[in-house]
Amino acid sequence: PAFLQEDLIFPYVRGIAFVTKLYEEGGYAAIDNAFLNLPVSTEQIMHPERYPEDQPIKIELDDFTSLLGDGWEEIDRNSMGEWYTYLMLGKPLSNDWALEEDKAISAAEGWGGDQYLVYHHFENDEDVLIFLNEWDTQADADEYWLAFSDYAMKRWGNTTQKTNTKLTWVLE
Repeated sequence: PAFLQEDLIFPYVRGIAFVTKLYEEGGYAAIDNAFLNLPVSTEQIMHPERYPEDQPIKIELDDFTSLLGDGWEEIDRNSMGEWYTYLMLGKPLSNDWALEEDKAISAAEGWGGDQYLVYHHFENDEDVLIFLNEWDTQADADEYWLAFSDYAMKRWGNTTQKTNTKLTWVLE
């Protein structure tokens, strides 16, 4: 799939661009310094001009096990970062769900930080995803929300619940 191809070549394409930018600005000393002060987000690698000052917003989601009820177990907790946010929108498993390249890039670029949790109920074989993201500006958040809504409508169709600030899909 396109997302896997893109992800596998990320270090080679984006990494070399990152290192080249460092070299152009500070020679080998800048590259050596990057090994002592590693990038902490894909955003810093994708936008070398933001390294190292632009730090991700730290997000720590609470444990939702007690809220979900008996039988639920947290199976994953991580961050998507700007890169996976872009891949989700622009290079999903099916090309039918993909946004236009420019739209996906632009929507992901305002990423500030995120964290997701995945819970699984082994007895019922059900999953829950909880995802919280922060954006550099309100305009960036609005742009992402519109792009994600377009992606989600392509992927899952009409929502089962819609309010001004919340869309919900229940997959069966």
